[in-house]
Amino acid sequence: MGDVSNKFMNDERIRLHFQVLRHQIAALQRKDAGAWQEIDAVLEDLHTIYEEMQTSLEAAEVVK
Repeated sequence: MGDVSNKFMNDERIRLHFQVLRHQIAALQRKDAGAWQEIDAVLEDLHTIYEEMQTSLEAAEVVK
């Protein structure tokens, strides 16, 4: 059960980091919207990749 708890905590920490980054980007977008929109798009891609990796990891653990 510890592994599940640690995984949940890591997921929450990563989600929090993404949320903080998005809030900071939103605040900075007023100065250079184009650049920050590109950064936000990259962060969204990274978030999607992270979720896909988590799903693959969970599937691998089930197969074990």
